[in-house]
Amino acid sequence: MQQGLTAMVAVDKTAFHFDILFSYRVPDSLAGRVKPGQQVTVPFGRADAPRHGVIFSIHPSEQQEQKLKPLSVLLSDEPALTAEQLRLALFLRETTFCTYYDAVRPMLPPGSGGKLRKCYVLAAGAQGPLADCFRQAGEEMLEEQQLLALGFDREQLSSALEEGTIGLYAAGGTPGRDDTVRMVRLSDEISAEGLKLTKTQRQVVDFLSGQPGATYKEVCYYTGVSRGVVDLLVKKGLLVSYELVRLRRPYGYGQGSPEPIRLSAAQEQAYNVLSGLLNRNTAAGALLYGVTGSGKSAVYEKLTEETLRQGRQVLILVPEIALTPQVVREFMLRFGDRVAVLHSGLSMGERHDEYGRIKRGEVSIVVGTRLAVFAPLTNIGLLVLDEEQEGTYHSEQTPRFHARDVARFRAKEHGALLLLCSATPSVESFTLARRGSYTLVRLNERYSTARLPDVFIVDMKDDIRRGNTGPYSRVLLEELRACYGRGEQAIILLNRRGYNHFAVCAECGEVLKCPHCSVALTYHAANHRHMCHYCGYTHEKVLKCPHCGSPHMKYEGYGTQRAQEDLGALIPGARVLRMDADTTAAKFSQEKLLKSFEEKEYDILIGTQMIAKGLDFERVSLVGVLSTDQLLYGGDYKGYERAFSLLTQVAGRCGRGSIPGRAYIQTLTPENGVIELAKQQDYDSFYEMEAALRKYMLLPPFCDLCVVSFSAAREQTAKEAAAAFLGCFKQLAGAASLPLRVLGPAPASILKLNNRYRYRLVIKCKNNADFRALLRQALCAFGALPEARNCTVAPDMHFEGSL
Repeated sequence: MQQGLTAMVAVDKTAFHFDILFSYRVPDSLAGRVKPGQQVTVPFGRADAPRHGVIFSIHPSEQQEQKLKPLSVLLSDEPALTAEQLRLALFLRETTFCTYYDAVRPMLPPGSGGKLRKCYVLAAGAQGPLADCFRQAGEEMLEEQQLLALGFDREQLSSALEEGTIGLYAAGGTPGRDDTVRMVRLSDEISAEGLKLTKTQRQVVDFLSGQPGATYKEVCYYTGVSRGVVDLLVKKGLLVSYELVRLRRPYGYGQGSPEPIRLSAAQEQAYNVLSGLLNRNTAAGALLYGVTGSGKSAVYEKLTEETLRQGRQVLILVPEIALTPQVVREFMLRFGDRVAVLHSGLSMGERHDEYGRIKRGEVSIVVGTRLAVFAPLTNIGLLVLDEEQEGTYHSEQTPRFHARDVARFRAKEHGALLLLCSATPSVESFTLARRGSYTLVRLNERYSTARLPDVFIVDMKDDIRRGNTGPYSRVLLEELRACYGRGEQAIILLNRRGYNHFAVCAECGEVLKCPHCSVALTYHAANHRHMCHYCGYTHEKVLKCPHCGSPHMKYEGYGTQRAQEDLGALIPGARVLRMDADTTAAKFSQEKLLKSFEEKEYDILIGTQMIAKGLDFERVSLVGVLSTDQLLYGGDYKGYERAFSLLTQVAGRCGRGSIPGRAYIQTLTPENGVIELAKQQDYDSFYEMEAALRKYMLLPPFCDLCVVSFSAAREQTAKEAAAAFLGCFKQLAGAASLPLRVLGPAPASILKLNNRYRYRLVIKCKNNADFRALLRQALCAFGALPEARNCTVAPDMHFEGSL
């Protein structure tokens, strides 16, 4: 007798404190087909509810495993995940404190995880009225169809299940589908010669003669016949109907004839160091640190050429969708169809097709945002994180990973080079480079004849004293008019969208707030509505104070909408383009807007931080930064780092061509040292200042931070849950003897978000195996307490918000 098999399965929707790999019996019918990495459906719990699952391993069954529940359905014949991806899932579960299935979720094909439905199937050899009805229906159908169409009630179905007349499995939940079109062609077996055909039928046959095939739509359009005529010819066997898979390509750039990559002496020196690391074919890490406009992208393009020459693959990550089009266009012009693109701006179908091309090995380069780090490449030689300091590489959804950590894991698995690129590296990465964990490579000068812009700090207190309360200082406005007069372009950064920051009653002082979040509503003039930028709540424009009824509502602060409107009035004739989350919601809108600005259809580009990084426009000679102080004083421990990076990056958008650049930073606190260092583009001095502060405050990179968040529908529930977890953690930490500092629990910086109240516990620690084991024990102990029942707990080892 053949020994049975047991599959170890990660099951969807399990709680963390009892999450394991669950054992399922492999039915004999599937014994030769199951493999690790396959997607399956399984019965789960007392009700045998169908759940999605992924097989992690398979082993011969022990005696006690013979009565296990069986696997229900294989959702694919081939594994969805490779052995490397399964190891990566184990790494994610260990380091981000998620369940097994949550760890594999970002690696599954697009469209996986759809709703499962119960489906009944007829057992072989079954007899009786129920069996006859099943055979008439095609031997299987959904539960709803059974009950309504056949007239059987639930008791009859339950009895049939117990008797073995029918079986039950989960249907649906398959990944995204190929885009197919119905085609027809002439049959190879039956000839139309000598056959009596109608005039319309003969038109169809004549049209298809001499060509491999055509779509139904084309046949009907060019011959003028109805679809019924084509179907009749198919039924007669004169035509063959088939489906053709059409690839949905999100970007249409074909391969061109790009100029050879020409490196300056400094770039060549950097390339030689990095190519030496690449050619070792062993895992290595490097930080390419260069001033804005120094040509870092040209260096990694050259490295890409070398990697492809070796027959290996390249993964390039960018922090924002807005940066993707320029990178994709450059790489597609150089490497053509060998490039695939993955980011959230694509449709499900486009992601499915791009994922399929990667999985089949049809591409050598993948360009994308954070989730592209999981692309199913099998022979990676080079991984690039451009603008590596950006917070968007950190996922705030489960699993709470950082793309840099995943890229480091994959580089180790593939023996690849991990290259971090930035003009303003994160303090953590620069510290690791100085310690020798990364090879530090510098580019200290701009490429070719371009030079760094002249940067000026504008004290807005002087303008306010002169009665100017608008967003533009007199000097910046003069520069904008002069720039427009010369036919050059300008970029204005205002990192707040909308028209006004908030509305406040002039009599009682009540601020108009979101009913679902503890934040003020932002007024948007474009749709005359107050909007919450966190939960999406909107309300028509308020004419009277909802608190006291006063009609005297004041609108305070400037957003990008109002700044755009004012600029159009101040500089008549100037064509002003706005880029923020409101204007870029549509598909490929970022690409279209940036292309129109690049083609000189607009004179001034005003927007949020999405316009501050990575963009290269040769006619931009002027940059202005509005409301700099809101960047500096947000209460975030990384606030200075982010402000310095953003100011340095946006100033670097000008003067990249032959036209000299000038940047103006407006502030109420010109004495702030961060602004002065950003003006000088002096990252090294900023790093020394920030590192000293972080060391004194015991903040990363001099310790690790674990922030455990608690959210619940009632504030008291979240507060009690946080206190209960702290009790568990203290008890276990006492026996662990680890160096720890615990802050809180305390309300989050935004207490209420989307009707959920949030509390946080901050743990300063060393992120090693001992600490992770301690935290895992505490989470499991907490999960068994009554305080955990109505509360969601979420640990995050990469938290970057306000403490």
